[in-house]
Amino acid sequence: MLKAVDWIYREADVRALERAHASLQGGDLYPLMAAAARAAFGCLHVHWPMARRIVVVCGSGNNGGDGFALAVLLKADGRHVRVIATAAESQASEARRARQDWLSAGGEIELFDPDLPPPDADLIVDAIFGIGLNRAPEGVSGAAIQWINASSQPVLALDLPSGAMGDTGDCPGVTVTATRTLALIVAKPGHVLGAALNYVGRLQVDDLDVVVPPSTMRALQASDLAMWQQPRPRVSHKGDYGRALILAGAPGMHGAALLSAGAALRAAPGYVCLCSTDAAVAAALIRHPEVMSTSDHALTAEWLQRASAVLIGPGIGQGELGRERFESWWQDFRTTGRPAVVDADALNVLAQSPRSLSTSVILTPHPTEAARLLGGSTDSIQRDRLAAAHQLAARFGAIIILKGAGTVLAHPDGRAAVCLDGNPGMAVAGMGDVLSGLLVGLLAQTRDAWQCACTAVLVHARTGDWLLSTRGFRNVQPSAMIDHLGAIEVLK
Repeated sequence: MLKAVDWIYREADVRALERAHASLQGGDLYPLMAAAARAAFGCLHVHWPMARRIVVVCGSGNNGGDGFALAVLLKADGRHVRVIATAAESQASEARRARQDWLSAGGEIELFDPDLPPPDADLIVDAIFGIGLNRAPEGVSGAAIQWINASSQPVLALDLPSGAMGDTGDCPGVTVTATRTLALIVAKPGHVLGAALNYVGRLQVDDLDVVVPPSTMRALQASDLAMWQQPRPRVSHKGDYGRALILAGAPGMHGAALLSAGAALRAAPGYVCLCSTDAAVAAALIRHPEVMSTSDHALTAEWLQRASAVLIGPGIGQGELGRERFESWWQDFRTTGRPAVVDADALNVLAQSPRSLSTSVILTPHPTEAARLLGGSTDSIQRDRLAAAHQLAARFGAIIILKGAGTVLAHPDGRAAVCLDGNPGMAVAGMGDVLSGLLVGLLAQTRDAWQCACTAVLVHARTGDWLLSTRGFRNVQPSAMIDHLGAIEVLK
């Protein structure tokens, strides 16, 4: 049955689901392979109903078995099916059975040859590798992937685009560029994270009627907007909705302070207070007159004591001023445990002087900041974003928002969430300042920092997607984001 992406499972857990389902069939995995073939046939019928000439490229494992089983259904439907195999024999017993079924149905199998001309087909089905791949494709399989990519025809990938790692989304070598990917049973991290996002195409999930219990990892979805959309009592006072305090800005980086303050206003806390430089305060009085602004150190200390939640970091720099602000926040946090969002330059200070935090704190690193916090490289973070987010959560005891394509949220208790929304137009300076402002504005109104993080990330991403669809990617700018954050027309 087709379903939206909700729970996300690692490969080992998918194998456990398969075994549990097979136990209901006397331990036989072949019915599951047949169900995968039926799901693929249905997907093909819906999205390529006019495709008559279909090439199915099968690997030696069970993903290849899915391809052979699909070929049987397509041939029975009157399609012209050409099956190309990367190996003379299939490895698993289920795949061998599916291969024999194809031959028994009168089908033929060509062994792949790198010198084959481009396929004369309406559609190519990629059934070379599914889950379990742990290396870059090479040899015949790698050449077959290159052959598929050299074609101008649409490609349906069964379960995963061959070459993508199921647990990480890393693509260390050549990878099939799919038009559409049909995830079998559940979505995996490799569908929604890492370089695989460049290859998955349109993603859909078919659970194959397998019972899927909740996982510790999920996709953000409409229910995460409940905090944003919750109506307020008719009798309300600004004191009911908290004080968001922003410690931001330094010479040359005043814009970060203004963007954060503007975004915090959109979350509608009772008060937004900005402690920044003289220049940023002057600009805030003009751009955001609703914001209480000061550059006075004594007043900053007073406001810090009254804050419901604090944002520290946007544009503070890593010089003396930035470190002073960080230490003033840290002393307050050590005493009060006040909820906080730590972003930008404050993360770099934290990387140089690590400290234990709590689940009332949200860290918002991009991959390079995450690498500094973990003492690794940006490439290592990007190769396994999920593991990096969990490592950060464990190291600092805080909630993590690892920004980037496929933003990952991680909780120290092991929970994780992935944002499927957002777009490349959001890859501009200042977008993180908008997110951090939105976060502190919401955090000032709740004690649930995890749900606050989920809501803010989704509102932020969907606003970016609305701007993309209505104005084009070159107009997905931070200031425009603030103007439309979470508006009714954006979230409907």
